[in-house]
Amino acid sequence: MFNISPLHLFFGVIFLSFKPAFSQQLQYEIIWKGDSVGYLIADKSKTNMDVHYKIESSVVVKFFASIKLDYYFSNQFNNGMLKKAHTRNLMNENLRASSQIKWDGKQYDMMVDDEQTVLKEKIDYTMTTLYYDEPKNVDKVFSERYATFCTIKPVGKGKYELTLPNGKKNYYNYVNGKCTEVEVNHSLATFYFKLMM
Repeated sequence: MFNISPLHLFFGVIFLSFKPAFSQQLQYEIIWKGDSVGYLIADKSKTNMDVHYKIESSVVVKFFASIKLDYYFSNQFNNGMLKKAHTRNLMNENLRASSQIKWDGKQYDMMVDDEQTVLKEKIDYTMTTLYYDEPKNVDKVFSERYATFCTIKPVGKGKYELTLPNGKKNYYNYVNGKCTEVEVNHSLATFYFKLMM
């Protein structure tokens, strides 16, 4: 249960009142074994020709001990093309993985953890955009986390199967083009992200 003080409420109202009209935020509750264990907040905003996406999520699950997982994704598109991206994954406040991706005009310079690679193929659809754009007629999605393309295919009305580089499969469900639920098959457990209406 979250406790909200009058001061937090005041600043929340101030934040919302100054939030740009061109910003679109989605909030998801994260479910594990029928219980609410965290949240995911996705934010999309526009500045001139740039589109910015941010995703933050936090999950706390208890096996033999409590495990807290935090994820952060941020990227920038210009004219429909990815220009830069950054991700960070933490477990119990300790960095587990990170990535940095940037277009230099000819190719993407990519750093995943301590490994540096390049990619010359232009990127127009990423994991973060899955929350805002149903992947109709899309057969591959770029993972900012792994810095590689993942295959995606429809497996039912409004349902898509995404295969990650590690072989895990996640499922995205859409209603009227809106992502309403995501099934994430994490190495620790299966989580369900449910859109809060």
